[in-house]
Amino acid sequence: MTKSYNDYVKELYKNSELYANEFATYKDDIYFWPKVVSKIKPKNLLEVGIGNGRLIEILHDKVEKYTGIDFSKEMVDYCKIKHNYKNVYLYHQNIKECRLKEKYDLIILPFNVINNFYTQKDLSKLFNHINKLCSNNTIVVIDTLNPSIEDLLEHTNFVQTNQFTLHENIITVYENKKFNNLTSTCIYTKRYIFNNEIIKESILPNRIFFHQELLLILETYGFEIMKQFGDYNFETLTSRSRKQILFIRRK
Repeated sequence: MTKSYNDYVKELYKNSELYANEFATYKDDIYFWPKVVSKIKPKNLLEVGIGNGRLIEILHDKVEKYTGIDFSKEMVDYCKIKHNYKNVYLYHQNIKECRLKEKYDLIILPFNVINNFYTQKDLSKLFNHINKLCSNNTIVVIDTLNPSIEDLLEHTNFVQTNQFTLHENIITVYENKKFNNLTSTCIYTKRYIFNNEIIKESILPNRIFFHQELLLILETYGFEIMKQFGDYNFETLTSRSRKQILFIRRK
C-alpha cells in the first residue's frame, strides 16, 4: 500500500454524487443512532466522517448543535447544500489535523470510519485529537466491524456488492478484495458499472481491528470502555457478532 489514506479518499470522492447515492439507502443503523442520542441527551454532537450526511438528516433535530467534519471538501460542500439546517455546522477538516476548539458531549465515528486509519501514526493523531475535543463527561461511540474468517478471505474475481440509482440510471458496484496480513488491511477494488461499461474504478483499503487490539489501542490513548455491543440492536458482543460498537470515555 504505497498511497496514503488521503490519496485513496480523494480518488473515491472525486464524484461526490456517485458516492452519496451509493450509500443513500443504507439503513442498518438508522434506528440505532437516534436511540443513542436519546439515551445520552447531548447538547452538542460531533460526527467524524459525515460522508453523504445521512446521519445529519436523522439526528440534527435531536441536539442543540450538530457539528460534522469530513476530509473531502466535495462531500462537505454536498452536505452543506443538502442538509442546510440552522443548528448544523459542517467543516472540511481531517480529524488527524483537527482545528476545532469546542468540547463535545457526544462524538461519533459511525459506519467503519475508524477502519480508514491504517497506521499507528494515523491512530495516534486520531485519538490525540479526539482527546482534545473531550471533557471528562464526553462519550465517544466507535462503530466498526467485528472481523470474521470470511472478512479476511481474498477474492480475485469481481462480485456484485451493491446496486443503486443515479439520475434514474442503474449503477451496479462490483468488488474484489486482497488481504495484507502485515498491515491487517483489506484492499478493495471497486468498479462502478453502467450499461456494461466501467464508469469509475477506485481502490479503498479497509483496516481490520481485532477486538483485543482495539482494547489495547484505547488503553494506550487513555480511554476506558463504558459499554460494548455486537450490533445495532444493542445485543451483547460475542465472537460471532457482526459489529463492534464501543462506548468509551477519557479516563
